[in-house]
Amino acid sequence: SPDNMKQTLVTPKMVKDMAAQLGIRGDAPHYWYCLFALRYSLAPEWEAVVRNDTRWYLHLPSDRRQPVHPMIKRFREHLDDCRQNEFLWNYRGFVRMKCSECGL
Repeated sequence: SPDNMKQTLVTPKMVKDMAAQLGIRGDAPHYWYCLFALRYSLAPEWEAVVRNDTRWYLHLPSDRRQPVHPMIKRFREHLDDCRQNEFLWNYRGFVRMKCSECGL
């Protein structure tokens, strides 16, 4: 890497691959989450390796590699939470909620 960063460079193809893993391919407003997931620190037993512009995840104890991010299920859950929060924020003026304790 030219600036001595430990992280690998993220290419548009890697972002599209992550979008496919997250199930948001074509949903450009949420591509920011792909960058978040790609830059998220891996657990010590995992390492990211780039081959032919494709990101592989190497499990060090077993020496096995996989094309799918090891935390993809958690990222999908978190992205779903982010989308729900966006919806509530965007429609906060229309949604009327009552307090479960006092009823106001």
